[in-house]
Amino acid sequence: MQPVHLAVTNYPQAVRQRTEEGVLDAFMLTDRHFGELQPEVELADVADCLPPGWDVERESFPSVFEAYRGGGGLFGIPLAFPPVVLAYNRDLFDAAAVPYPDATWTWQRLVEAAKRLTRDLDGDGDPVQYGFCFSSALNRWLVWLVQNGADLRASGRRRCRFDDPLAHEAVQFAVDLMYRHRVSPVFGHASDYAAERLFPC
Repeated sequence: MQPVHLAVTNYPQAVRQRTEEGVLDAFMLTDRHFGELQPEVELADVADCLPPGWDVERESFPSVFEAYRGGGGLFGIPLAFPPVVLAYNRDLFDAAAVPYPDATWTWQRLVEAAKRLTRDLDGDGDPVQYGFCFSSALNRWLVWLVQNGADLRASGRRRCRFDDPLAHEAVQFAVDLMYRHRVSPVFGHASDYAAERLFPC
């Protein structure tokens, strides 16, 4: 086996080209790039590559595998995925007498806590402390859509569909956090990675 370097730009096309040249047998790609391919036509079903007796429910997270299914087959095996987590400052929660987040939290509970944690000292609508901040990075803010059960995959996987009412509801909730409730920074006024920079390593 010989590793092959593939160009990052137009990655799916690079995969197609190197495969046609007979240079590429297996490759890594993101779920976004996977959506740009035609699994049933361009990829092989890899379900048989899973270890014998391996159970997705028991060993992993079925929803992660769903991104690589289509036409009754499994056309990719997730190797790694970054979970989106809620990080919080216990001192700020304690000072505001707000209970720590737990698995029972709903979007409404988030808004209520964020309102209590937001501090606008002079009432000008420009808080000195926001109660919540979420990342606008593409692979982070989509968590709202996933949590709301929105399905953005159009038939054929070649396009995304944003006409799902659940997607609209999720995007509206994110917008409301910034503009209606004013508990989160407006991303047009901040860095795309403002949330990440709140927790430097």
